[in-house]
Amino acid sequence: MEKILNKEKYLDNFKKNIEKKIINAKVLDNLTFFVGTGISMNSGVPNWNTLIKKIIEDMKNNNIEITDTSDKLYVAEIFKMKSKKYLEKIYDFLNLKDAKPNLLNQQIIEINPKNIVTTNYDTLFEECLPQDSRYE
Repeated sequence: MEKILNKEKYLDNFKKNIEKKIINAKVLDNLTFFVGTGISMNSGVPNWNTLIKKIIEDMKNNNIEITDTSDKLYVAEIFKMKSKKYLEKIYDFLNLKDAKPNLLNQQIIEINPKNIVTTNYDTLFEECLPQDSRYE
């Protein structure tokens, strides 16, 4: 029981410490968010694993032979080499035309951090920006 309480106390202190660091970074105009696909998934954009599953399904439906589906980069490369109109298909798989910014996108923009670094291939953050935004 004591271990559980210590863990809870540790997590509570950790959370308070993180909150202080975020507030301090914001005050100093030094706050940077580094975000990935978890944010975009809330808007219906697939993560890498789901995208690869869609690619494999399309390859099977179009009789494109692939021997190893465990290496995701290999799957993507074979798809690029052998699939007709692969860019259009990828765009469709990503569901970008239907994706709309979600609450997390909007809240991060409202916090107005100095930087937002993203590995995402969507423009959901850009769509939340005001016209006179400081972001490029």
